[in-house]
Amino acid sequence: MRAWRPMGWPVQHEIFSLPIDELPHRILRDDGPRLAWFAHLEPAVARIDGAKGWSRDVRDSVTLTLEGVVATHEAGTPRYSASRVALLADGSKRNVTRTIELLAELGRLDDDRADPLDQWLERNLACLPTGIRTDVADWMDVLRNGSSRRRPKAELTWKNYLLQVRPTLLSWSTEHGTLREISKAEVVAALEAPTPFGGDGHTRLTALRSLFAFLKAQQKVFADPTRRLDRRVTRRPGQKIPTRLPASVLEEIGVITHTPATWLVTVLTGHHALGAVHLQALTLEDADLPNRRFTVQGQSRPLDDLTHQAIRRYLDYRTRRWPSTTNPHLLITQQTAHHDNPVSRWWLTLSLRGQAASLDLLRQDRILDEVEAAGARDPLHIAAVFGLRPDTAQRYVDAVYERRDATENLGLSRGGLPEA
Repeated sequence: MRAWRPMGWPVQHEIFSLPIDELPHRILRDDGPRLAWFAHLEPAVARIDGAKGWSRDVRDSVTLTLEGVVATHEAGTPRYSASRVALLADGSKRNVTRTIELLAELGRLDDDRADPLDQWLERNLACLPTGIRTDVADWMDVLRNGSSRRRPKAELTWKNYLLQVRPTLLSWSTEHGTLREISKAEVVAALEAPTPFGGDGHTRLTALRSLFAFLKAQQKVFADPTRRLDRRVTRRPGQKIPTRLPASVLEEIGVITHTPATWLVTVLTGHHALGAVHLQALTLEDADLPNRRFTVQGQSRPLDDLTHQAIRRYLDYRTRRWPSTTNPHLLITQQTAHHDNPVSRWWLTLSLRGQAASLDLLRQDRILDEVEAAGARDPLHIAAVFGLRPDTAQRYVDAVYERRDATENLGLSRGGLPEA
């Protein structure tokens, strides 16, 4: 009787070796050192997952990406460069962003990537002549990072400054190679031109004054052409008068089908007059449902039934949707559920997409409703209730009572007929 022997299956031999930076990024079965190193790092995924509140899909994608990082580096590599880890983004079901966060938490990351803000500046200044580009770049550096006498500006501020003056600088660059040659007449002509992004041009004036004040302090210009300008050029147009929303628009809000998130945003904006900044800053601790208290800007107020139901409905949805999130903010999205950042203004704007009333219009209508309910000219009351500046509260009060005074002076009733 012949002894049984296992059948030899045909095996495809390796024809060539892939470079380390090519896909697929998987650890081979017989690669003992890398398998051991991956087994040493893999428990960190579960540990940080518990702290960050990652979903199962995020956790699996980070584990797969981490395997690719180990497979494309020598076993036991103490630190990994972020630019090389970013090459793994070409693969499917990978999460390079969270993997980089993981390596940073472990102290094994060298972030050698270029600053995206530097790249943004370089793109927007590339078309300017060398003389103008150098001066504007120095001005931007002070706005971004500050100096011994100046605090740094917010990113949104210095970016807006550059975008406002960039068309003017491009126009000047056709005839001038340096800002030292710019005259006051050219500044006036630039301010009288229409703004490319809309608005009243006040930000463009502020940016030009900031630019030339910096150049004068650095002795890069002989005189500041933005000083002592005609008030007809620098005067800011009057602010828009707040108006009430039509009743049809308010009725439409109650008919539209809302998600728990959009309905909560609508209630907090239209019932509590919270702006985008206030909505972003709300945390879970601000909503005390058992005691029916709601804290806004450090002020505790009673929690009414409408808001109580909206918050409870949203928290139930949030718990089902992101059960492991550790984000302390009340409002979160698919992106912010995995870290501690607040929602973006863009998401808040899109939350009311499809409605005739925007966030600003809903907030204005609520403040005007409170002004009318107060029954008297009391801007201090409006400022205290909604956290407004005194001049802003006065503008809302004037929007209601000046209109009524005008009709009363004409001897007309609110319906437009002479009173008996």
